[in-house]
Amino acid sequence: LARYRGVVGLGSFLETPSGVAASLADLNLVRDYILAQDDRSHAYARALARFMASQIPEAYNDLLAAENSDGTERFLSREAAFLLGVSLIQNAADVIAVVDTAAQGDFANVDADALTLPEVDVELSDPVLLTGQKVYAEPSSQDTLPANRSGLQISAELAFDYSESGRLLSVSANGCLSPSMPELARLIGVNGYMANLHTQWLPSAALSEQSRLNFDEDGTDERLIFDWDSRRAYFETSTTCHQYRGISAGSTELGGNPEVTYSWTKDSGELAELVAEYGTGKTRTLVPDMANSSSVFPGYRLSEQGSEVEAVTFAVGISNCTPQEDAVDANQVVTGVQPYQFSGYDPQPGG
Repeated sequence: LARYRGVVGLGSFLETPSGVAASLADLNLVRDYILAQDDRSHAYARALARFMASQIPEAYNDLLAAENSDGTERFLSREAAFLLGVSLIQNAADVIAVVDTAAQGDFANVDADALTLPEVDVELSDPVLLTGQKVYAEPSSQDTLPANRSGLQISAELAFDYSESGRLLSVSANGCLSPSMPELARLIGVNGYMANLHTQWLPSAALSEQSRLNFDEDGTDERLIFDWDSRRAYFETSTTCHQYRGISAGSTELGGNPEVTYSWTKDSGELAELVAEYGTGKTRTLVPDMANSSSVFPGYRLSEQGSEVEAVTFAVGISNCTPQEDAVDANQVVTGVQPYQFSGYDPQPGG
């Protein structure tokens, strides 16, 4: 614990006070606690060791238990071992709190094997994840959106938070975002593990002029929070960006009842239905239409109060095509085409 705090530049607990610092304030983390007969340190060490063991991949245990194993085999990469150390630091406070509660001052009688410790999955492959996004959608010197980036100002900045396993926990916005139900459906399809999408996930940004006004003020203005175990997500806003959609902020501060609650059901592991319940009582329901569609650009039907308001469908599958020889070294090439049908605007845009 002391080593990895030093590796990531956190220093000792005394240098960076936290909730766990009170329990460790008078402990020497590098002392031989067995020779010193320090029951408290011994109890903490056993609990932390058990927590670390719970995060070792089962395949590593199988390797060490193999018939010809001598116990010195290496399985984890340096990066994976580092991630386990970071996880230990992040969860040490919770582990120590469990020990303190069980001990009630009598650390000598703590049974580390009987403790209910946090269960935390760690994605040891260390996937590349989107952690921040800046949205440039505010014209700097004209009323309409310009043709190039130089004529745009930033209107929102998004921050993405993940669990140790790489699952998206929340999206926070300085400015405004506008959660997209089709994009939420895509993310739900991979159980929140954004790296498994193999394409960037786009929560959608609000183009309201109010977004820039809110961005100019410090602090988080909107938040999208995921509760994967309960199959729910919550959208909170303190802005007026979404009044045209019937979403009114309940307060100028985040917290309290969410403005929109999303819930979903699955059938045989696949998304069956995604429902958005608004604070005003309105509901919107998205049902996937996977006929001839792909996971990157899936079809869907979106209804409001039981009436269909939007749909994307595919009559045929993807037609593959071979890139031209002079395009082989290009950054982007077309390898397939697929026509689709879209409905949802009245009147429909021409072209």
